[in-house]
Amino acid sequence: AMACGPGGFVETARRLLDRRPPVVVRNLDLGQAPSSVRRARMFVEATCTDWQLGVICGDAVLVASELVANALRHAGSASWLMLRYRDRGLTVAVYDRRPDRRLPLRLMADGRQGSGLLLVASFSLHWGVRYGRDEKCVWAFLPARASASYSRGVRRVAHDAARVVLGLGIDSPDAATAVRR
Repeated sequence: AMACGPGGFVETARRLLDRRPPVVVRNLDLGQAPSSVRRARMFVEATCTDWQLGVICGDAVLVASELVANALRHAGSASWLMLRYRDRGLTVAVYDRRPDRRLPLRLMADGRQGSGLLLVASFSLHWGVRYGRDEKCVWAFLPARASASYSRGVRRVAHDAARVVLGLGIDSPDAATAVRR
């Protein structure tokens, strides 16, 4: 209950300022400029600092960079980046105006293109693509807290496996060993 009078309102306002809303969102219009990837990295880094998400900042920057680079490469249209933080974690989403241009997901496995999506998959707990009538959204979810299913060790091993697969190809014996590990 709020106390009557100006003092009660001020005290209530102070308490509310100390609490983060259940959902916070920031957007960045990227256009089609070649500098979009760099701008996205800086935006994600600043947002993670503001939202005190240092534990996943590096991963979020990498995921955003890859999603923006894919939008530039495959959509050929203006795009925008959306960051949404909820209690459980951060969603990084990149939207473009070309839902007719499907991502070449089949190429992710053979190493020719789409390697950014392999990195996105290795650094996020979930990721996906939503096609709308006027837009396409590629998103990834990164948990804000370390858990058994998303520990730093698991991310490190996944990153190492992705690096080996990208460097040597999916059919390499070293890639198979790294993926099994």
